[in-house]
Amino acid sequence: MDNKIGDISANDIAEKDILELAGLGYLPEEEKSSFYEQMLATIRIWTMDKVDSSLSSEDQAILKYILEKDGEENEETEIFLKQRNIDIEQITIEESFKYKVEFLSYAKMIKEAGLTLAQLQKRINQENA
Repeated sequence: MDNKIGDISANDIAEKDILELAGLGYLPEEEKSSFYEQMLATIRIWTMDKVDSSLSSEDQAILKYILEKDGEENEETEIFLKQRNIDIEQITIEESFKYKVEFLSYAKMIKEAGLTLAQLQKRINQENA
């Protein structure tokens, strides 16, 4: 993965607001809020997909049972993942960075093509489905 997207450094990608970096800081708060909700949902899905792909079939079934029984954020899930040396926070950070890099790459292309934020989000989700 490149350390820069155009003039944006990896450090900026990791630490700064994604919409500001994409030149979309002017969007209305309602649209920003909707974007952030969808972004977090996508990152959560990517994170769980990565976790799931690192588990055996048996462990996948166990994790699915725990999540259905207790929801995502619970002590049993935390213990289960730690026992399998899965650092959910690190995976979430990696997937968040990946999302930001992809979004900013697409934002640059889409800005040049004149597409909307909703079209950009849809494209990212389709390519990672």
